[in-house]
Amino acid sequence: MSRMETAGALERELLVWLEASLGAKITMAQRLVGGNRRRAWAVDLGMPSGEPIKIFLRFASQEQDCSDPYDLRREAAIYQALEGSGVPIARVYALHPSLQAVALERVEGKSSYRGVDDEDRKTRIAQDFMRALDVLHKVDAGSLALPVARHASIAEHVREELAIWRGMYEFTGRADPLIEFTFAWLGANVPQAPGVPVVVHGDAGPGNFMFTDDRVSALVDWELWHLGDPVEDLAWLSMRCTLEPFPAFALRVREYEQRSGGPVDRARLLYHRILVCLKVVIIRHRALLDPSPDSNPGNSIISRTLNRRLLTEVLQQAAGPVKAPRDLPEPRPTAQDHEYTYLLDQLRDVIVPALSEPVARYRAKGMARVVKYLQQVDRYAQPFAVQEAQDLADALGTGQVFVDVAQGRDALSAAIRAGQADARRVLVYLARQSARDSLLGAPAVGALAHRSFDSPDLPATP
Repeated sequence: MSRMETAGALERELLVWLEASLGAKITMAQRLVGGNRRRAWAVDLGMPSGEPIKIFLRFASQEQDCSDPYDLRREAAIYQALEGSGVPIARVYALHPSLQAVALERVEGKSSYRGVDDEDRKTRIAQDFMRALDVLHKVDAGSLALPVARHASIAEHVREELAIWRGMYEFTGRADPLIEFTFAWLGANVPQAPGVPVVVHGDAGPGNFMFTDDRVSALVDWELWHLGDPVEDLAWLSMRCTLEPFPAFALRVREYEQRSGGPVDRARLLYHRILVCLKVVIIRHRALLDPSPDSNPGNSIISRTLNRRLLTEVLQQAAGPVKAPRDLPEPRPTAQDHEYTYLLDQLRDVIVPALSEPVARYRAKGMARVVKYLQQVDRYAQPFAVQEAQDLADALGTGQVFVDVAQGRDALSAAIRAGQADARRVLVYLARQSARDSLLGAPAVGALAHRSFDSPDLPATP
């Protein structure tokens, strides 16, 4: 049984449960890298008959707070409901009666789409992913046994999602002007989409599907599934494409349109780009309050930096661009620069090369990103606070400059919620704040610092 030495008490309990549930003996168990706030193990078992079973054991190490409905039991329900539907999806072998744990079929294939070197093969996989997404959206959601409320219109489901995510945001008790402004805009602009609500994957795109050869073998990571607008999944795809580029996004949209039988409403796609960025921003906002022991803070910095910038950009596309020039200060060397350099050198040259355990290497690389971010904060925190205090005063239009920028953010958030803030002034503040956040995150984010959404439209022919 390989790598069992890394199993903690919870893992050992779950492995015992797995053997009892399946009536089989474990022959291999190995913890997998990634998963954000979930843990995962690859487990092989042998049945008394000699038949092998390959399991993907997914579980949470702690209970979720009451504001978050997206737990593993809810996720298991969509796997069970879609079995036999034609959607490529894993089978559920067992669901723990009390803990947040599910044993799924370990589907053959790979999930590292960026590791595909052959561009033609990469395109064929992308085309098959669009086929799988179309199959999902054509499933009759009304015929499925699902543990969620059903509404007659897509717009009602969108409003329900907004209410759920607002509750998750408010649970933190920390105001954020970007989140408040986005909720105000989304609430006032819910599209009246035609058609019936469909099953939305809720995080569709590269990294969340398995593939073998040129085919998608399974859509995975259904944590955020819900009923709603199929266009939201195209927005998720476009967001995930900023992390792991998908070949010719506009052509993939055209292929989806041909399969689905109608054009994708570009205004709805923009709306859902704003919505999906908001969801990721809220996830990272919540992680700052109560980081999961299973999360990777280094990856969270990347996600937070990228998605706050993307959200600010698409808000300007929807509400109108603003001119927000603001010279950013030069970095201020600090007394700790030597220590930061030492830590980064040790992590890169000594610690990471010496680690053979994949999870440990993954965490160590994440730590390096955190160190890079903290070094930027030390260099820029003071001049940025001065700039932001003035920008908050300008956004509020009261002339009051807050000594504590947190109080200024609270005041601006309250004004936005009360409908008393000027949208153009707020957008200027958000654009300037995005520039500062991007500079803080740049060393940790690396090449992603300049990624933006791809256009869903093909270039005009001459």
